[in-house]
Amino acid sequence: MKTETAFIIAPDNPESSRLLEVFRDLGYEAHRCLDKESFINWVHQQPCALCVYDSALSVSNSQGDFALFRDNLDTHNVPLIYLTHVDTPAQLWKDVGAELYVQSTTSPDKIKTQIASFLEYFQNQPHKSAPSASRGLFQVDEQRRWLWYGDRAIPMTPTELKIMSRLLSHPRHVFTRQELASTIWAEDDPSKYRRIDVNLRRIRKRCEVLGIKLPITTVRGHGYSYRP
Repeated sequence: MKTETAFIIAPDNPESSRLLEVFRDLGYEAHRCLDKESFINWVHQQPCALCVYDSALSVSNSQGDFALFRDNLDTHNVPLIYLTHVDTPAQLWKDVGAELYVQSTTSPDKIKTQIASFLEYFQNQPHKSAPSASRGLFQVDEQRRWLWYGDRAIPMTPTELKIMSRLLSHPRHVFTRQELASTIWAEDDPSKYRRIDVNLRRIRKRCEVLGIKLPITTVRGHGYSYRP
């Protein structure tokens, strides 16, 4: 039986060395990638069954990293584990596409138990295939909270996903900020209209990091339009 590979994106220190041993004890061939570039090189040379991001950064400072990791994994059924000492609410690490959050200050034995339990659960779950979008069209995956471009997954926050879902529902239609805001917030509060701009800037930036052109046009004085 072929040993599955786990990629650990982590600095070269005693803590990450112990982490490698945890995954080897779980039966994985564990490779440490010291940076994002080495991860990309490795993942294109060898299929990956598991990806672990060991980071001292908060989720808010790592969104681009998570997007890059997810985009370079061969299949969206590869679990991404976020390991950090930073206390992180569940909604935040789920929003960036991580399937599990582990406190790095936990003992190696507890980390092993937590990850083993998760992997047993994950492997028994039915996984959806990526939406068919061979023409490069964008599609919303509400179950996993991703935006798909072909077979490439772009992690979204719930707010970002609602905005994109509304825009994609009527290509070339111009939505006002008020119309887009009403998709997210029940009350009509003009102070929230500018949050639409902020969220779309984040989506555009995330797509740029992945080399994807987001066909959302700003129509001055009116709003936004999806124009594939």
